[in-house]
Amino acid sequence: MNSETRTCRVCRRPLSIENFPKNRPDGSRHYRCLDCQAAAYRQRYGQDDRRRAFQIAYSMNGSVLRRFPHLQAVEPGWLAQLFWATPACAYCGLPNEQNGLGFQIDHIQPLSRGGRHEPQNLVLACAQCNRAKWNLTRAEFEEWLARAAQRLTQKPPPPNVL
Repeated sequence: MNSETRTCRVCRRPLSIENFPKNRPDGSRHYRCLDCQAAAYRQRYGQDDRRRAFQIAYSMNGSVLRRFPHLQAVEPGWLAQLFWATPACAYCGLPNEQNGLGFQIDHIQPLSRGGRHEPQNLVLACAQCNRAKWNLTRAEFEEWLARAAQRLTQKPPPPNVL
């Protein structure tokens, strides 16, 4: 075997060295190929709801801090617990039956409108409500929902007949 190939210790396939992720600052490569590394990652993180919640929490903190660098991160453990301990969407009441899957963390007072990235300003919302709420405050969103519900329950006006 030449120096440009390596055999994965998991799947035993001889592969190009580029198929092995760099492992350390010294440039050495991991013993698992990228495919086996990805499969191990999916198996480890994809099946554990709490671990997935922590991943989402870290990701959300990173996203918020990139857009608003002056803010501080919320404790990831608190955010993760919000995913698996909140029983339903804060706005529509959709049950949280899969420990946060399909749910997002929403800022009650949007960051773009002076809200803070802190536990008192965060709720769990289903993806549909969070997208619909966009940059509205909670009061504005609830008012918008009430108007939308009223429009949907009203009879449509009769068509104009010429």
